[in-house]
Amino acid sequence: MLLVIISNRNTPFSYLDTTNSLSQRLREGAAVVTDPIPTVLLRKYLAYVRQAVNPRLSDEAAALLKEFYLTLREKYADDDSIPITLGQFESLVRLSQAKAKLERRDIVSVEDAHDIVDLMKESLFEVLADDMGCVDF
Repeated sequence: MLLVIISNRNTPFSYLDTTNSLSQRLREGAAVVTDPIPTVLLRKYLAYVRQAVNPRLSDEAAALLKEFYLTLREKYADDDSIPITLGQFESLVRLSQAKAKLERRDIVSVEDAHDIVDLMKESLFEVLADDMGCVDF
């Protein structure tokens, strides 16, 4: 199976653009509704990568995920906050591997880890934000 992705840099939004954070790219692209890949082809591609690609963490990506996890554990270790457990770290690793798997890469890059850290920050924002809307990451 061969999948060709054509990126048009003239469009205002590109999922392949890594100059902005993941959350910023998602917000910018929320208004753009496109269906670039037919559903049948997407299902075949996902089935293929599920079987054929098993990415490993690079040392740099592992260090970034570890640093973020330890920072969360340190800052939110008190009793009245949401518990940060090993499950969060495992989910960071799995999400990073899934992102690399979607792009058919054998190694999880630092960019993948950055995107997943941004995703985790966005998901924890509602839970960890104080009354003023401030979150201390």
